[in-house]
Amino acid sequence: MTDASRYITQNVLLTVAPDLVSNTQPICANVTVGMVGMHIIQRNPAYATNAALLPEWIWSTFEHVDNAPMAQAACDPADPVGCVNLNQPSCGAAATGSGVASYFVPSTSAATNVSPTKSSTLPNFVWNPAQPYAKGYAQPVSVGTRTLYSGPQVVRCWQVYSLTVALNAQWQKALAGSPLANYQLVGTQWGASIDGRVAPYPNDAVPGLLSNATLETYIQNNTQPTTSGGVGSCIGCHRVATLVDGKTPSDFSFLPGLATPTPTRIQFAQ
Repeated sequence: MTDASRYITQNVLLTVAPDLVSNTQPICANVTVGMVGMHIIQRNPAYATNAALLPEWIWSTFEHVDNAPMAQAACDPADPVGCVNLNQPSCGAAATGSGVASYFVPSTSAATNVSPTKSSTLPNFVWNPAQPYAKGYAQPVSVGTRTLYSGPQVVRCWQVYSLTVALNAQWQKALAGSPLANYQLVGTQWGASIDGRVAPYPNDAVPGLLSNATLETYIQNNTQPTTSGGVGSCIGCHRVATLVDGKTPSDFSFLPGLATPTPTRIQFAQ
């Protein structure tokens, strides 16, 4: 974060268990965190009084405008089946002329949207004892007079709908002077099997694919679950959520599946 005034921030107490830190010493620190992405979800509120409406979930996902650049070959949401990057591990290089972003440094030659290498033992990812806490997965890169730590290089694999871009511009203008003006709606997805597109493109939600580059970095193009993770669809991914028994549906929430302390800690460490 280069300018905290551009973000919604919160002062928090950060605590990390010793077995999740590289020197096995617990972390307990007062830090300032900034919001880079979020989902807002709601179940169709009218289904209870209108039998013609289904109890479907509606997902809206937002990101900070400084997160990551668009890919040079970003897919067109109006023609998703024609996307050449479906089910590919990466969607290629950033658009020409892309500058430094929170999750992208143009002077590095690293491939985009590639997950960092996990350790051979649990937890798969460990914290550095001091900031930057993810230093073990980043390389120093000189940009002008600054030294930046370059982690996984992130680009956005999908363009944003033109109407959504126009809507963002209206709200950003209305919110000028507030940190909220630096956020954008990436898209909204609702559960419905009305798209009519053919496999392998998902048809259990509209649009079939919707991802947040900070929350679903490595699965943006997944039409089916792969070794990199689930489907690049909020609804397509959450529909497989279960209770702690691993089989009982939990109504689109993964939290009940993390009900016991040990699995919760290990899952988030990964």
